[in-house]
Amino acid sequence: MSVRKPKVSIGVPVYNGERYLRQALNAIARQTFTDFEVIICDNASTDGTEAITREFTARDQRFRYHRNQENIGAARNFNRTFELATGEYFKWAAADDLISPDYLAKTVPVLNTGPDVALCYTKVKVIDDDSRVVGEHLVALQHTADASPSRRFGEFIRRSPTCFQVFGLFRANVLAQTPLIASHVGSDKTLIAEISLRGKVVFLPECLFFSRQHDGRSVKLPREKLAAWYDPRSGRSRMPTWRKWKENLAVVGRVSLPPGERIKSYGQAILWAFSSRNLALLGLDIANILAPGSWSRVWDFYERHFRPRGYSIENYRYYEQPQSLETIWKNDGD
Repeated sequence: MSVRKPKVSIGVPVYNGERYLRQALNAIARQTFTDFEVIICDNASTDGTEAITREFTARDQRFRYHRNQENIGAARNFNRTFELATGEYFKWAAADDLISPDYLAKTVPVLNTGPDVALCYTKVKVIDDDSRVVGEHLVALQHTADASPSRRFGEFIRRSPTCFQVFGLFRANVLAQTPLIASHVGSDKTLIAEISLRGKVVFLPECLFFSRQHDGRSVKLPREKLAAWYDPRSGRSRMPTWRKWKENLAVVGRVSLPPGERIKSYGQAILWAFSSRNLALLGLDIANILAPGSWSRVWDFYERHFRPRGYSIENYRYYEQPQSLETIWKNDGD
């Protein structure tokens, strides 16, 4: 007898996430759209992550727990949640972020509109340690749902400073055509770039996703240490900017596109690569090889003077007074 598959699979990769994990899982459990499964992949945590997770698996059969015998790195752990998923649609959920109770109820219908929609993501607000809303992300891309693959691709790689799209709702059979999240720095953005070539990426202008700002986030790591976060086996990434150039070109090469769209997509990748920002980053990569530690010194300066809250200020609006999350959606305080 065949087992009925859920409409949505939610993958929760986690490592030592006890501080916020219960809140994140409660937010998932409260979804008003109930046809989903949750795959929690524990990357050999040494804190209370397993105990918290087993509370949920014991009381809700939709939650499943998988534990890695050793830390396999963030990239492989993210991918493992997808490998274990069975749903038609798939979403990654970080163990420190929150989603509103109607997240699935509002994003699933967007993917239901047709197979040409590969991904749906929503407006983002920023929360702090105490789950107070302290700001919002301002960048809204205009053309990622365009009929032209090259225009979608160019819009994302050239105008998206962040990659919150990776926490959107994917069409699983489109995601399965990609290499998923690779071990190199910035591979989440490479993944979404490829998704944008394979289908429409629809922005839902409602605040359904809450990104938590705290000192333990990977975005707080110096760039030269991020490679080990993605994959402990990879060692230090010596030329991460060059790697991203190479990967964006590889994406265009492996997706089936009409000749005209392929040429335009290569053009978009080249325009992105030779932007002033990327040339500056490439220069820093080279400087770091010649003078090890350059990246750390630049990063420390940037953290002190340009990113006091942990995010690029120009891409966010921060509130004068934090807002209670209860004013946006009901939270029982767990």
